[in-house]
Amino acid sequence: MAWMVVVGLIAGVLSGLLGIGGGLVLVPALLVLQATQGAEATAVALATSLACIAFTGTWSAYQQHRIGNVDFDKVKKLSVGVAFGAVLGGFTAGLMPGTVLKIVFCVFAIYVAVQMLLDAKPRMDIQFNTRTAAGAGLATGALSSWVGIGGGTIVVPFLTSTGETVKRAIGISSAVGVPVAVFASLGFAWSAWRLGVSTPGHWGFIDLEALVGIVPASLVGSYLGVRLGTVVSAPALKKIFAVILLLSVTKIFLSI
Repeated sequence: MAWMVVVGLIAGVLSGLLGIGGGLVLVPALLVLQATQGAEATAVALATSLACIAFTGTWSAYQQHRIGNVDFDKVKKLSVGVAFGAVLGGFTAGLMPGTVLKIVFCVFAIYVAVQMLLDAKPRMDIQFNTRTAAGAGLATGALSSWVGIGGGTIVVPFLTSTGETVKRAIGISSAVGVPVAVFASLGFAWSAWRLGVSTPGHWGFIDLEALVGIVPASLVGSYLGVRLGTVVSAPALKKIFAVILLLSVTKIFLSI
């Protein structure tokens, strides 16, 4: 439990300080700490990360709403695709071999780390409408389920490419992350039921002890991270985090 509190605190601080999703911290940490889970370790790490995001994401979305950064009409349009993508993504991820899921996560994490190191901001001109929102939501839900994140690294670039400001894109993304996490968790529960997974202290693939330790610590960490953001250089820390992420990915690759 103590390790989970530390992991939650670190994830929360980085989330509040750098604006990154906690899943990029939680998944590698849980893969290491849940090594004794055997063949189910990867599914447990992803499902537990998503369950944590369902709680912490709700808090983040509320804070973004308070400062007027959440456009609920866009959240609703994105969430339709998210619901389908996340349920199917969580279900299929629960059935995938752990090795495949690790490779998918590592490739995605490398992409994010390289973007941070190069400070790359890919941009395309896209019109936001029901069709593009449904497609972006579907892709967000599916990929987020496979890598255990809330989807901000996908939704924010999509929204800024439609002309949305970065601040409002982050606010909308934080709200979209809640249905991503909830529906993906349901998808993992569905696959666990199909496989007959029954582990003491777990609900399907979700490690309840880890959930209880991580969520409160993440909320405290997020508050501290926001405050630290006023006195430290976030761009420099992003590059440090990117290097740490690449080292974590290397360790995961070596475990395959």
